[in-house]
Amino acid sequence: MATINDPNCVIHLCTYVCMNMDLRANNRLLVTTSDEVSRIYRELQTSEEALKKSAEEVQKWYLLQPHLPKPAPDLKDITTLLVVTKMSIEKVKSKLDMRCLLRILNPEFFKYSDLIDSGLDAISKNVYWFPLPKLTEDLCRVNVLKIMGDPNEFSLEAHFKRSFIFAEYRLKTDCCLSDRYILDLSNMKWGHFTKINPILIKNAEIVNKKAYGMRIAGIHILNAPPFVDKLIILLKGALKPKLASRVKCHLTLDDLHKEISKDVLPTEYGGLERSLNALNDEWYEEITSDTWKNTFLNEEKQISDESKRLNFPLDDDLLGIQGSFRKLDFD
Repeated sequence: MATINDPNCVIHLCTYVCMNMDLRANNRLLVTTSDEVSRIYRELQTSEEALKKSAEEVQKWYLLQPHLPKPAPDLKDITTLLVVTKMSIEKVKSKLDMRCLLRILNPEFFKYSDLIDSGLDAISKNVYWFPLPKLTEDLCRVNVLKIMGDPNEFSLEAHFKRSFIFAEYRLKTDCCLSDRYILDLSNMKWGHFTKINPILIKNAEIVNKKAYGMRIAGIHILNAPPFVDKLIILLKGALKPKLASRVKCHLTLDDLHKEISKDVLPTEYGGLERSLNALNDEWYEEITSDTWKNTFLNEEKQISDESKRLNFPLDDDLLGIQGSFRKLDFD
């Protein structure tokens, strides 16, 4: 198996990926080996050349849309979306459009400046949340959530806001087929539970699906507290049935290892990867660097001009976003 120090172990930033060449994934934080990239291409029945051609087609379409902000997204953003949508050009067009619209419909998730200016340090200490460096055997990126600290300092809204900061980062740097989530509830108290808002969870799921599109292969719950049954009922009630069926509570680490190998997991979960604390510190340093802060603040401003939209993309999910159309101004 390739290691981080192996010359064949690369971050997949194809030769054409970023218009802004300053944007690079930290090669200790997100790793995709050359072999894994080849397997992803085979799974999608595509090639680097075909991926580039499709991305350029989408970029040309974007520039012709009068309501979308200019310039067009980088080719890497588009190629990442092509991978997660299984090479569906129409789905990628929709997601690029939705990213700009949903920043209007759900500003609570996209006001990155609020979090960067005042809240990122606090939430990074109270909630571990980040993707792990290595991919799983089935080419998934594992993301860990561990709630800690005083429940009075826990903000679900701030957590989702940081989640979409990571989504922006990964659009520009990552390559994988889908996601898995580990929810470590070892330090979760009843006070945390009372702050979980099912409407906010549902809206965040819609934003993730419509704007970023990363498929979720599984949600793995660890160290469940006595009230976990209530939490799972709440969680499943807020998620789509297909996704809710992928929620699994693991009673032992051995059970978790049957689905996610030790090579991928941090030491706290019997794995060989760096500790949660070390990874959390590294991720905080990465996303608060000047280059990435400026990138996130720029993305926050990329909203659609709804007065110029030719066709409004109504669907059941958008209609389900609480208060969404009260926030739109078509004048």
